[in-house]
Amino acid sequence: MEDSLETSPSSNNSSEELSSALQLSKGMSIFLDILRRADKNDDGKLSFEEFKAYFADGVLSGEELHELFHTIDTHNT
Repeated sequence: MEDSLETSPSSNNSSEELSSALQLSKGMSIFLDILRRADKNDDGKLSFEEFKAYFADGVLSGEELHELFHTIDTHNT
């Protein structure tokens, strides 16, 4: 009998879920780092003015920046 390694579907799913979770965690870490850089007064909060100053590069209009800011800030904090 030959040695073989069989991977069950649940094992594959667990591995894929772990990989996805790690990628999400890395993405969130990068996102939070960007927001920390945009927080110019280092108060741990990102005002719309700080957000706009950091992300205003001419790609998005002021209205689009405002919409994006409020889409991210779901708790209005």
